[in-house]
Amino acid sequence: MGIGRFYEYYFGSRNYKKFIIIAAPRTGSNWLVSLLNSHPEIICEGEKYKNIKDQTALGVWNKIFSRRSKQNKYVGFKLLYNHPPEKQDKSIWEIIKNDQDIFIIHLKRNNVLASYVSLQIGYKTGIWKENEGAKNLEEQSKVINIEPEDCESYFSLVTDYWKEVSESYENHPYIEIFYEDLVKEKQGTINEVFNAMHLEPHDVSSDMEKQNKESLEDLIENYEELKRYFKETKWHYLFENSQPQKSNN
Repeated sequence: MGIGRFYEYYFGSRNYKKFIIIAAPRTGSNWLVSLLNSHPEIICEGEKYKNIKDQTALGVWNKIFSRRSKQNKYVGFKLLYNHPPEKQDKSIWEIIKNDQDIFIIHLKRNNVLASYVSLQIGYKTGIWKENEGAKNLEEQSKVINIEPEDCESYFSLVTDYWKEVSESYENHPYIEIFYEDLVKEKQGTINEVFNAMHLEPHDVSSDMEKQNKESLEDLIENYEELKRYFKETKWHYLFENSQPQKSNN
């Protein structure tokens, strides 16, 4: 135990509010965690339920929400839709649902195709964060071939999760933000979150960068096949602009 955690353990406080980021993989959630941690009154942990092994959901919960510095007004973590893995204690979702004081930040990415492509590149390369070596990857090593049916199943799965989360936590303090808005107007979008938390605005920054800066057309080997497959579906709009979104910040 470091000196800081030692001090918090004996002299800290639990007089803070809890929050959870709920998101799908590859939606900018690591970036959002980093941005939230720029605020001096927020502590945001990462994927605490990615693999809890033989621990109980409540046991992990109690470790996260232990005594903290008295300056912290919010403590939270991020939880992906499919966490924890199967055969592990998934009661975390009921814990959250039953405590209507928990603030929910629902992070979504409108471009579910870009999210799926990023996910598949992660599986192919084994690199999940920019600081794990993504800068050194050749574009060709990231090119993937996608089965249209698998892609469509993923789109449906994610949008089903969107509906489930919004309905399950309708009685919680809740804000929904989009990755695309963070990219376009980072500070303004984060200030909306701070405002919903009743915190003062604060300038945010992060060293994290977008991993896949190439267009989807360049990253998907069978892009034209996918475009034809989805042409007459509600997902056709995803193929109307395959260029990566650029930040104004």
